[in-house]
Amino acid sequence: MSQLSTYRRLFIPAFFIGYLLVGCAILPDFGMSWDEAAQRNHGIVAFDYINEVLDLGFEKQRPQSHLLRHSARHYGLWFPLLGYGLEQLLGLSENFRGRFLMRHYLVFFLFWGASIAFYRLLFLRFGDRKTALAGTGLFILSPRIFGHAFFNPKDIVFLATYTISTYTLLKFLKEKNIRAALLHALACAFVVNTRIPGVLIPAITVGILFVEWGQARFNVQRMRAFLPALVSFFVATPAFIFTLNPALWHAPAQQFGETFRTMSHFDWSNVLLYRGQFIKATELPWHYIPTWIAITTPPPFLALFAIGMAFLLRSVFQSISKGRLWRNANERTDLILFGLFFLPLAAIILKKSTLYDGWRQMFFVYPAFAGVATVGVFRLIKSRPGRRFRRVVWVFLLAGIGYAGAQIIQIHPFEYVYFNTFAGKEVFFKFERDYWGLSYKQAIETLAAKHPYSCATVKMQHYPGEENFRFLGPDIRQHLELRYGPEPAEFRISNYRGWKEMGDLKHRRHFYNHEVLILTAQGEPVVGIYRDPDY
Repeated sequence: MSQLSTYRRLFIPAFFIGYLLVGCAILPDFGMSWDEAAQRNHGIVAFDYINEVLDLGFEKQRPQSHLLRHSARHYGLWFPLLGYGLEQLLGLSENFRGRFLMRHYLVFFLFWGASIAFYRLLFLRFGDRKTALAGTGLFILSPRIFGHAFFNPKDIVFLATYTISTYTLLKFLKEKNIRAALLHALACAFVVNTRIPGVLIPAITVGILFVEWGQARFNVQRMRAFLPALVSFFVATPAFIFTLNPALWHAPAQQFGETFRTMSHFDWSNVLLYRGQFIKATELPWHYIPTWIAITTPPPFLALFAIGMAFLLRSVFQSISKGRLWRNANERTDLILFGLFFLPLAAIILKKSTLYDGWRQMFFVYPAFAGVATVGVFRLIKSRPGRRFRRVVWVFLLAGIGYAGAQIIQIHPFEYVYFNTFAGKEVFFKFERDYWGLSYKQAIETLAAKHPYSCATVKMQHYPGEENFRFLGPDIRQHLELRYGPEPAEFRISNYRGWKEMGDLKHRRHFYNHEVLILTAQGEPVVGIYRDPDY
């Protein structure tokens, strides 16, 4: 092996180790989000149920709750369970900051592992380390995804398991042996038990296998050779799903069906800020998610995705004209990426599903988006001979990745409110910003720094502010006293969540006319500190 080849091989692990180290270093910069305490509670209720069913002998932590009556039993439970288990193992039960910071690291480690799986997925497709690594850059460095990867215990966990199960799907299709079948079955169990739309992965697996058999003219000999692996997958997948989800241990078919129905039409009637108007979450227009993807993804990434889609659709039409869906394994992979991106979007548009703020619930389609964008790079390079054209494509790709990285550095730690130029001006009054309230952390730290020798009273407009106050260390809290309800306070902190607050701010009503400091990202407000005139 040449010295240059050795350097190239060493660069790959160095890249991932570097990303891990940088991630661990900046992770404490992020605050607590709205749902984290609730996620912890889900884990405790699930643990109590396991303790009861298996008679483990531990003291019940939530005697007033029972998993089979718990409102969140339809959500994935394995990750909250893992978090609670580690909390107990590490002795963090009485350490508020420690137990949630540990969960942040857990989310990031899972996303980091998913980035490795994504790299291996791309290497399976292209057989080229440089292309696979560049595509992984697209996967990691979309600012919104990058930011959420440090704290989001729901959407990032689903994105990660979706990515890993996509990789195991491609491995299974390539190797067609029992080991690959069992690994893919386990990955399918994790993704299904994270969120119910994860059933798309095993469904696509079955669909691809059936089409392959059909394209082989239902060759019995070919199927017979593959039969042990196929049987292993079909038996192991439901077994793993059942084992990993304690909510299914009682009446599994009934519970799974109830979960599917509940999550398909989730009852959440809040209003969302979209294109300058507040719209009910149950009445969103079809273009809600496509618009959010278009205005929060770096423009160079969008351009590469469009190029990839053009090449992919041309290949599909060429294959169909010859009576096939794909002509080789690479085209099959491209079609899988296409399906994993567009099928979920089509489903939520056709079913008019209820959605929360932004497109975080649909983050799981982003790996397929990045995969199609990488197809665009690869196919564009192959479309024309000549070293000069190849260099132009690589310069555009690296410049796009560099641009995204620069945006991340510029707005850190507010990557989760990134918008691109397509969002237009005055984004603050058109689209949701820090809907989860993480920025309260920075506001509290800033206010505490302004009162190093005194103790100021402060009230938070929303619950995440109180959680972030507890999340910060005593060196910060000693300078501030948290007030609740009707209690007067000298300062108010707001992340501008909801129509009432936005209206009060726009018309400078109440304390919004007494601004102390506003923290911004890309020139737009994220969180504000105000002096209460009634104090």
